[in-house]
Amino acid sequence: MSSRRRRINEWTALIRLTWRTSPVRCWAVLTTLAVTVLSQPVVALALRAFTAAVVQGDRSSAVRALLVAAVSWALGSQVFGLRNLLRNDVRERVEFALSEECMSIVSRMPGIGHLEDPEYLDQIELARRSGMVADTVWSAAETAANVLAVAATMLVLATVSPLLLLTLPLAVPTLWLNRQGQMKVGEALREAAERQRTTDRLLDTLLDPVAAIENRVTGAHAPLLAEYRHRWEQAERIRTRARLRAIWLVAVGWAIFLGGFVAALAYVADSVSHGHGGPGDLVLMLAIARQQQLLVQTTVEGFSRLLEGVHVANAYFWLRARAARVAVTADPAPVPERLETGISLRGVSFGYPGAERRVLSGLDLDLPAGSMVALVGTHGSGKTSLVKLLTGMYPADSGTVLVDGTPMDRLDPEAWRARITCGFQDFVRFQAPAGTGVGLGDLPYVADRERITRAVAKGGATGVVAGLQDGLDTQLGGVFGGVELSGGQWQKLAIARTAMRQDPLLVVLDEPTAALDPVSEYDVFQRHVAFARELGARHGTVTVIVSHRFSTVRMADKIVVLSGGTIAEVGTHDELMAVGGGYAGLYELQQSSFAL
Repeated sequence: MSSRRRRINEWTALIRLTWRTSPVRCWAVLTTLAVTVLSQPVVALALRAFTAAVVQGDRSSAVRALLVAAVSWALGSQVFGLRNLLRNDVRERVEFALSEECMSIVSRMPGIGHLEDPEYLDQIELARRSGMVADTVWSAAETAANVLAVAATMLVLATVSPLLLLTLPLAVPTLWLNRQGQMKVGEALREAAERQRTTDRLLDTLLDPVAAIENRVTGAHAPLLAEYRHRWEQAERIRTRARLRAIWLVAVGWAIFLGGFVAALAYVADSVSHGHGGPGDLVLMLAIARQQQLLVQTTVEGFSRLLEGVHVANAYFWLRARAARVAVTADPAPVPERLETGISLRGVSFGYPGAERRVLSGLDLDLPAGSMVALVGTHGSGKTSLVKLLTGMYPADSGTVLVDGTPMDRLDPEAWRARITCGFQDFVRFQAPAGTGVGLGDLPYVADRERITRAVAKGGATGVVAGLQDGLDTQLGGVFGGVELSGGQWQKLAIARTAMRQDPLLVVLDEPTAALDPVSEYDVFQRHVAFARELGARHGTVTVIVSHRFSTVRMADKIVVLSGGTIAEVGTHDELMAVGGGYAGLYELQQSSFAL
């Protein structure tokens, strides 16, 4: 598809979205625009007729002309306020629809790599200004209406003298210089996007109640606030410089336009003084002069809003195009109902976007169906990155991840994720009733109390729920005035959430018990081992555990030791201890520290 055709399709989609929000209001706005276009030349012509009738002593014609001028002026004035009310209403509806679609675009992407891509995040920052995008369609319509009104008033001027049409080209430098200024503003918005994104993150950190404790203990609150102000001022300086350049360019354009129009007024006045035309022509010219000034001014302002909105709309279009480019298999292979052989990695390498080195390199690994596999290694060895590949959050840079022999990129990503359940160290603390927070682990059953109760028991959170005043109906989290839990209690509920799905093919436990004491952790993992064995027997489920506590790791059927993004050792606990390698050394070191 050509670039021009694609752009037409993008703007057509935006116009349709605007129209769908409220067709009645959109029709009303267009009607008010039509009244505006027609009222201004009618006022000028009526004033000329009124002046001529007064000079000739024709009272009835003068009254009729005055009534036409008054009604036209009143309509033009009143519909302006009405149009603003209607436009603001539609704008809010479009803003909501665009925000919803942007969030949908971001969440539809099969992985999470785009959320760590600076270019993508900058475009999201721009696209979040959906109010400006919502204004773009109406700014275009109003600008077009103003151009038509200018053309209509120029035709009226031509009835005085065709030479007055020469004033029309005077608007061109004004519009062109304004466009140049707005291009500078658009470049500034893109340049300032990263700084603006940083200020937003700093503000979130300053307002986050969890971070607030550490900020106050360390005294980081003041430096963070200073950095917030510094980054905001940097972004604002960039935007302000561009806007000042735009103002200067527009001022030059206005000087050209007004100079030409003053010359036109002088020409008409001279013509009338020499008997060429009547006083009505001079009155018409004066009326048109004021109208032209307002029309060109509103055209320039509308054009400015339009261009600024276009820059933001381009970010929205960029997100749509990026989402459309994501490769989706036209005829995806079905996700197996049960794993027969398991999950395998063949020559898998991976590096994060923008990073120079790979975090995983040349991995060959088999995770047999029904097995429990533990990933062990120091921080930065690639454990969590491997988990992200297994769950389909990132594609491998090279090599293949196979599910029962089928490449994972051939599977429908949503269907594969529907057969996964995960528990992470950085879990979500849902500000919702306790039952809902657990039920979200399997969305179709979010209200199934029987299944939720079983999941709570399997996750070792029965005691937590029993201690809540209203049990599963207790509102959690301080955001909505609910009960605030300890870190360990939140974590037990998060672990219970992972037990909601009854037929997963992959269970991932990535440091899910970091906030628990060793006794509670051991109890939770004992429960999960029993659950994993049950799932493995029924569905061939592969359970992957990431933990630094070797009392937990030794329960696994296979232990994979990662070092520097490669596999250093593979085996059972007894096999690795017998080898006496890196795993054995780490195990003995941890055992001796516990003995102390």
